[in-house]
Amino acid sequence: MLDGVAVNDVLRALAPGLVRLLVNPLLYAGAGLVLWDVWRNARHERAFFGVRVTRRRRLVLALAGLSALGGALVSAWDVALRAAVGPGEVWAVSVFALLLALIRPRWLSPLYAATLLATVAGVAAWAAPGGAGTGWTGGWPAPSELGRVAWAVVDGFHTAGWAALLAGVTLCEALLLALFQTRRLRPVYVLSKR
Repeated sequence: MLDGVAVNDVLRALAPGLVRLLVNPLLYAGAGLVLWDVWRNARHERAFFGVRVTRRRRLVLALAGLSALGGALVSAWDVALRAAVGPGEVWAVSVFALLLALIRPRWLSPLYAATLLATVAGVAAWAAPGGAGTGWTGGWPAPSELGRVAWAVVDGFHTAGWAALLAGVTLCEALLLALFQTRRLRPVYVLSKR
């Protein structure tokens, strides 16, 4: 058991991370997307069946609880593997995922975005004459400020950290699907051409 001093030490160690999580706009953007998806699905159910089958409040609470559980599991996984990625990379992967979603909404996933950015970083490291980390721009004209930021993200992309992080996310998703399948989390209908 933990005594009072150890609990205080643990809480002091967790406090900065919790504060960073609560001020992160990506948390609220993701929560907004989940709420929008639940509302949209309930609206479609009413249009298709004339009644709403899914209980929105219960579904949102279940998704929030499972998200917190999944976040704790992935965090423990990342701590165990010492996987770390920079905040600039998180923003880059998030923006790139949103750009991919403009092409096809199904591609709104960090798995696709991080994989493509890791591929671009690998090709850039291979193509640079001095290797990765040289800041090489291939003799092209001086890039704009946005170009410099993009090159810095690609040049310093932590592929191993993202691989560990996304492996944890995928394993957590597989665990949650194995435990709950989709019967409690998704609406009853399936979109079809009819």
